[in-house]
Amino acid sequence: MSRQFPQGLRVRVALVFLGMAFLAVLTWLRLGWLQIVQGSHYRTLAVEQRYRAENLVPERGAIYDRNGVPLAITVQGYAAYAVPSAIADPARAAALLAPILREPAAEIERRLRQDSPSVWLAVRLEPEAAAAIERLDLSGVYVVQRPQRDYPHGTLAADVLGFTGLDNQGLAGLEFYYESLLRGVPGRHFSERDPRGRAIPGGRSQVFDAVPGHDLILTLDRVLQYTVEQELAQGVAAARAKWGLAILMRPQTGEILAMATFPGFDPARYADYLPRAYRNPAVTDQFEPGSTLKLFTAAAALEEGVATIDTVLDGPGQLRIGGGIVHCNNPWGYGQITLQEAIARSCNTAFAYLGAEMIGGPTLARYLQAFGFGARLGIDLPGEGTGSVPAPGRIAGETLRWANVSFGQGVAVTPVQLAAATAAIANGGVLMRPYVVQTVRSPRGVVIEERQPTPLRRVISEETARELTQAMEMVVAQGTGTRARIPGYRVAGKTGTAQIPENGVYSNKRLASFVGFAPAEAPELVGVVMLYDVQQDTPEGGRWAAPVFAEIMDRALKHLGIPPRPDA
Repeated sequence: MSRQFPQGLRVRVALVFLGMAFLAVLTWLRLGWLQIVQGSHYRTLAVEQRYRAENLVPERGAIYDRNGVPLAITVQGYAAYAVPSAIADPARAAALLAPILREPAAEIERRLRQDSPSVWLAVRLEPEAAAAIERLDLSGVYVVQRPQRDYPHGTLAADVLGFTGLDNQGLAGLEFYYESLLRGVPGRHFSERDPRGRAIPGGRSQVFDAVPGHDLILTLDRVLQYTVEQELAQGVAAARAKWGLAILMRPQTGEILAMATFPGFDPARYADYLPRAYRNPAVTDQFEPGSTLKLFTAAAALEEGVATIDTVLDGPGQLRIGGGIVHCNNPWGYGQITLQEAIARSCNTAFAYLGAEMIGGPTLARYLQAFGFGARLGIDLPGEGTGSVPAPGRIAGETLRWANVSFGQGVAVTPVQLAAATAAIANGGVLMRPYVVQTVRSPRGVVIEERQPTPLRRVISEETARELTQAMEMVVAQGTGTRARIPGYRVAGKTGTAQIPENGVYSNKRLASFVGFAPAEAPELVGVVMLYDVQQDTPEGGRWAAPVFAEIMDRALKHLGIPPRPDA
């Protein structure tokens, strides 16, 4: 007896079969689409899910002084970070971390509550502090090793070296200027990991090593840098100045042997000094030079032949010129004096007439620019200022303007410009480009680049330079700079005392300065000392800056092995 399914059941079975067949076809089509058409895409996703990439931080290149003493190096340090989402009780965690991190608990708690995947708690930890945090065993708080910049000599040469940020990137000074050479090339480590991020035993691993950065060997001498900073600190205190700066330079090459500002800062804790830490006043800031500029007015007069060193000038107590009045530093004036005596006694009225009437604005401007004022010299430090030299023929009262410029008012210079211009006199009239990096060396010790001295131009003749040197010796021997004398050495120099303008008008603040070189007969070192806002009753450069120069130069000459002369 045959058994037949009801017609309705057969239809339902057929529909189920057709539905399953349709689903099977869709499944195969989907699988084909995923495996064939989009196969490479999903293989990539699978690899990315299984393989993790870790950045390998390169070792930053070191910075050394000219004798190979390390000034900035990279060391393995400790840091602490937190994953806010993994911290159950931020208030408790902050309270436990506060005494270790030496920060207010409220500030730490604020960071622990941030809506961020991770936050830094400290980027520079002492080993003891790192161990203490690990002992707390706080969920979501981690201690890691990471490379960090170390400055073995603390604040020494901080303005030149600069500093690095949280990710070891250069932010100021040489660290910033030479970032592309110092930073190196990051590496990558690819490895197989499980979903929890743990390495899979026996899994594949591939490492692309990081390439360390290049090293820099500077023109700075660590001993001279320390000497300059020590003497400058004492000079600032004695003058009760707001701050001070000093530069030591080789006139024949342009090498900077020392460059300092006091007070300085600690590059390892630069955030405590912001924004001060981001600029080096010796390179970035510009000042009215005052009487030190008389050297270059005299240079223009001698070179152009409008005066000789023995030309007699009138030096009254006050001079009416160009519709204004210029006052001499001596209220009674000096009467009839030679150009050499005008330099030695720093007579404003004699120089006002010399610059405005005998030399003239266009010629004087041309010489000031030739000495490097009003333009960048190209020193290898960031933020170099240009200074400012007036353009002739642009305003009414032109004669009075150039009368003032002649003795250092109405013109702005940077300290490094003033050092380089003075060095041009010491170098027989040739202006050299100042620089601080002498050699660039690869991680393997191969010299990549050796910097050579760069003459920019001849500014004055050797004869003019010789006559100016003699006049500068007279400044120290019997003029305004007698406190710059150094037993056993002939010193050439010039004092400066400038009014400090504020809000477009001259204030009662004074900038005391001294520029010079020694030994005068064969210059080895040029020095500049500036003391800003001297608070003593007599703020003259000869009183306060000159003795700082003398102490620095005396110690520096002896350090370089330049013997004193009995007849000096």
